[in-house]
Amino acid sequence: MQRVSEQDLQRQCDLLNKHFGFASEPYTKDPAGNYKPNPGVFHLAGAYGGWKLEAMGENGTGTRDVLGAGYLPKRALLELMHAFRYGIAA
Repeated sequence: MQRVSEQDLQRQCDLLNKHFGFASEPYTKDPAGNYKPNPGVFHLAGAYGGWKLEAMGENGTGTRDVLGAGYLPKRALLELMHAFRYGIAA
């Protein structure tokens, strides 16, 4: 079995953001140097040795756990992200 890397997870995030027409990063830096949140953007969050898929809030405030599974090992998260993406496509 091949090892799942953070890059594999990030590739899935990028595909989801592209599908929905979202920016590729959760925050954008404006000309004044301030960071502005990008609503709806999918991104990874890591803690406790695990990873989860989050999305920025619609108003750009806060995040939500998209899959509702909490922090998971990389392989388990990758499988859920594949299932999520295939479900959206269907």
